[in-house]
Amino acid sequence: MNWTFHVIPTDPFFRPSKEAAEMALNSLLSYFTHHEGIEFILSDKLEFFCAGENFEKVICKNCQSNIFDWFVCVVLKQEFRTARDLIVVFPCCNSEGSLLDLTYIRPFGFACFGLTVCEGGIDEEGIYELSESELLKLEGIVGYKLRVIWSGH
Repeated sequence: MNWTFHVIPTDPFFRPSKEAAEMALNSLLSYFTHHEGIEFILSDKLEFFCAGENFEKVICKNCQSNIFDWFVCVVLKQEFRTARDLIVVFPCCNSEGSLLDLTYIRPFGFACFGLTVCEGGIDEEGIYELSESELLKLEGIVGYKLRVIWSGH
């Protein structure tokens, strides 16, 4: 299985400066000596970062229904630029809420900024994970708290 590693801010609308994003990218390059590509995304719209084949379920916070199929259709057909764009009516219980409030079984996130490392064919035992100090260093560079999402392909 190929793995992709995403680092995104905990606030989906946070965008560091381009210079800070480039500095964070260079820092990641020093951590990952074996990779098939490293890039950053800096966008004025929300991008989605998911766990790929590991993405299993999307659970409604109101009724606990699995709305994975509906969610995939919503995400693939819409563009999200503001918090209001993320407010939807969930089909399972007809309640209104934010896509940010759903429970994602395997991490998923929306973000205007993300760092991505393509690990290639490294198996699970060979994957390099960021240490807490490395993640804190990246947070210091971009100026915001970050989280990690692994994506299997």
